Amino acid sequence: MKSAIRLLVIFLTILIFATTIKADITAYYTKIQKGKNWEATSLTGKYADIIVRFDSIGELIFWRGTSYLPYWKTDQGQWAINEVIKRSGDGTEEMPDRINQYSYVRIIENSPEKVIIHWRYKPRFNSNPDLTLTSPDFGDVGFTDVVHEIFTITSSGDVTRKIQPGKENRQDWLDPKNIKIEKLHLTKEGIKTISSSFEEASKPTTEAIDDTDIKSIKTTNPIVHLKFDEAVKSKINATTNFATNKSYPIDSQSPLWKKGISGSCLAFDGYGTKVAIPSKEIPECKEAITLSAWFAPGAYPVSQWTGIFHQSTWKAKTNPHFRFDNIDWGTRQLGEIMTEGFYLGIDGFGHMVFKINIAGRMHELVTEQIAPLNEWTHIAASYGNNQLTFYLNGSPLLSKTELGPIVTSNGDLTVGMNDDRISYVPRYTHRPFSAFPTRMGFEGLIDDVLVYNKALTPEEMNDYYQSSKPDNRTADLQSRKFPGMTGKANRFGAIYTKLTYHDLWDNLWRSSDYPDVVVKFDDQDASIVFWRGTCYGASYVTDNNYWVTDQSIELTDWNWNNKPKGTNSTCEHMMDHETRFSHVRIIENHPARIVIHWRYASVDANYKHPNWARTDGWGVWTDEYYTIYPDGTVIRSVDTNGSIDYYFDPPAPAHFSAPQLLFAPGTKPIEIFDEKSLTLANKDGEIAYVDYLTGEMKPKIDANIQMINHKSESKVWMAYHRPDYIIKTGWDAQPHAKEEESQEDVENKNEEHPQASAWQEVLQWSSSWKSVELEPLYGEGMMNPGLLTQSKWLNGLWNHWPVSQHRVDGRNACAFDRAMSTEFINGATGDTHKEAMYGITKDAIETLIPKVKMWDDPPAIYSTNRLKNLGFDSSQFAYCLIALGDKMTFNIDASTERPLVKPGFVIKNWIHKDHDAAIKIDNNKLIPNKDFFQSSITDTDGSITKIIWLNFQTEKRISIEVSKVQP
Repeated sequence: MKSAIRLLVIFLTILIFATTIKADITAYYTKIQKGKNWEATSLTGKYADIIVRFDSIGELIFWRGTSYLPYWKTDQGQWAINEVIKRSGDGTEEMPDRINQYSYVRIIENSPEKVIIHWRYKPRFNSNPDLTLTSPDFGDVGFTDVVHEIFTITSSGDVTRKIQPGKENRQDWLDPKNIKIEKLHLTKEGIKTISSSFEEASKPTTEAIDDTDIKSIKTTNPIVHLKFDEAVKSKINATTNFATNKSYPIDSQSPLWKKGISGSCLAFDGYGTKVAIPSKEIPECKEAITLSAWFAPGAYPVSQWTGIFHQSTWKAKTNPHFRFDNIDWGTRQLGEIMTEGFYLGIDGFGHMVFKINIAGRMHELVTEQIAPLNEWTHIAASYGNNQLTFYLNGSPLLSKTELGPIVTSNGDLTVGMNDDRISYVPRYTHRPFSAFPTRMGFEGLIDDVLVYNKALTPEEMNDYYQSSKPDNRTADLQSRKFPGMTGKANRFGAIYTKLTYHDLWDNLWRSSDYPDVVVKFDDQDASIVFWRGTCYGASYVTDNNYWVTDQSIELTDWNWNNKPKGTNSTCEHMMDHETRFSHVRIIENHPARIVIHWRYASVDANYKHPNWARTDGWGVWTDEYYTIYPDGTVIRSVDTNGSIDYYFDPPAPAHFSAPQLLFAPGTKPIEIFDEKSLTLANKDGEIAYVDYLTGEMKPKIDANIQMINHKSESKVWMAYHRPDYIIKTGWDAQPHAKEEESQEDVENKNEEHPQASAWQEVLQWSSSWKSVELEPLYGEGMMNPGLLTQSKWLNGLWNHWPVSQHRVDGRNACAFDRAMSTEFINGATGDTHKEAMYGITKDAIETLIPKVKMWDDPPAIYSTNRLKNLGFDSSQFAYCLIALGDKMTFNIDASTERPLVKPGFVIKNWIHKDHDAAIKIDNNKLIPNKDFFQSSITDTDGSITKIIWLNFQTEKRISIEVSKVQP
């Protein structure tokens, strides 16, 4: 029997390898058209699909018509790869993701021997969400509901398919039993399955916290004691109340343990982590109570208050004078009122609070002191003997006398999260009507939570504090630095990578190993970063990690008139906090240039698409292409179906550029800019500067080039086409804010204008918020003159983006605790070209003028021989040609007014990928990899195109000869 099995295995092996593919492979992006009805309305760019081609044998095709489930095609037939994870959505069985809003594919590696393809999709989502709701149920489309499949394809036809579905719990997601490996073999006759198994464990996923000791801490019979020491032995997803020895689950997508003040402690991500003990298991404390906890905030809360721990009941505050669009905005925006129980927490500025209901009246003690970030602080509070006392680091700080019993709450005793029986919205927002309920909690570490049914004496509290205080106040929290990957690279190039910010944030994601893209240079320490934290918008990073990025296609489509399927906030890439739609791909990556494709949907803060009915249910989608050259020059080309914002009457153009400056936590704007914060220039050579504080331009010029003067060696610059864009700065670029209205005016306006229909009326409402007890036009934090030093050049600071997951389209920063952004108070008139030029340089702005002049008005090609001239394409800063022979000649009519400055050349019909180019200028031979750089690419039609970057500039007429060199 064994011999027969052995013979069968040998026979099958011979059969497989008898048809083994032996061919070079190449992968390329394309757009496959098969005459399907849906293709007529498909809003996808030229890189929609991927073909992995085995020369003269077959193609493995990742096509949007199957939502990218690949199929294998040869002259013998066509075979679909097996669907391992069942998919369902709003499309057909073949194409379950109707517009592929959640599905995409990317080429990760591409060589003659091996190709790696990444396919990402959401396997289940709601096929018919109710879009008339503010927050529709889109189904399973969040952080954790995602599948990544990695296909590693070799030139011999072997395919290794790694399948990793999303899981709610991060440890379950990383579990080897969650990662399935399929071994396939491609032949001319079809697909053979070699094996299917789960990945073997390489190391345990539940490592214990090392180098930590458990102290002997003085306690006196508490009714609740959460020590959070479970991770000293092993990380588990539960914690124990040592007063009762009963365990409770940790409600978190990503339970994370850290070193505590004693043993281990629990980390809270600020969005979902909490521990709850049911109210029925907590003895009522009617006459006396003491609360105690150690905590270390990584950031202050976005809500008005966030609980360290509490057992309380809350309700929404209302104002009957503020009804708008048939919605009681006051209910949503005025804040929340505690009605029962007890509460220890902090606010958005770091003040600490003790709240308690005594005899039906709410009382609170609020500190003037600010809890330090990333450091351990002990807070405690007690009520007994008619005395309320608040303790800070073991000592009484605040007290007041009250009389009566404690009014208890029927809510759970909750650590790290507010009473989630009501909805909370971010506070200190720029537009309260565009802030929506978000699950918000404490962000940082909490340890040793105690509840007593008695009031501890100051001596008892001090004894506890002295026995529990850590030797080192610095908490086990990772620093929050932007992942700029500064420093020179060995060569100019782009890489897929997985950038890390800090583990509380990183652990929210269920990403592949390749979510982000970084472009590096070999002659400067700067980078260009496409990162999840910025929703993949291109970020230009200086040598000392200062970041500049830009806006995207932004529109409104606000639902003021109860329009079906209208949106409820500004719609832009910044609102796609989870990158449900946004993704980035490397299209070209070679010595001559890099091309990056960024695709995104402009959505509102609740992930609703604008212009839904006008776009056949697509919404607004944009494909942006970044052509990046070795000298740091970048051309941004924007291809969108969202050029018009139909909210306005008449409809208005949607803008795409409003430069953004990013600040890592702890970074203050005034610390990183020169006094002359911006340098401006135009093609006439005029130079001006913008003052950091006043925003005033001196002298006044019509500029279309600007350079940001960070205190760094490398500078970020950008330029716009003239005459379509003229840069204005300071308050001249912005409408002046209206004065606040009285409450009487607001009430009258309610009667006169029950529904707003134009942007000006929205502005009138926004200027009235403060008079009806809503938040001021700018949050409380903006009143702090030290936050921006009152710079009139910057519009911000905001911390609703980057990295934030809160559903709001504008929140004013209250402290330097979170990642922040600010916008230039610059204006650019006109919107004809959806293009802009960017770059990073060490040189003065004067050196950029010739390049920008060429981009605006390039010198012409004439006297061509054996080539066809397709003209200069400003969207990629390149001359486009078609080769008609092996030796091509042409002249370029360069001059002072129309200089030739380091251009690109795109030469189609190159035919042979292994043929290099030789170049002569005025009969002088150029040196490869010095005077020019080149590469051959497989174009979208499967043909070979030669890409050349000429490291040369002149203001004189020249003749150029390009020859094909056979290997």
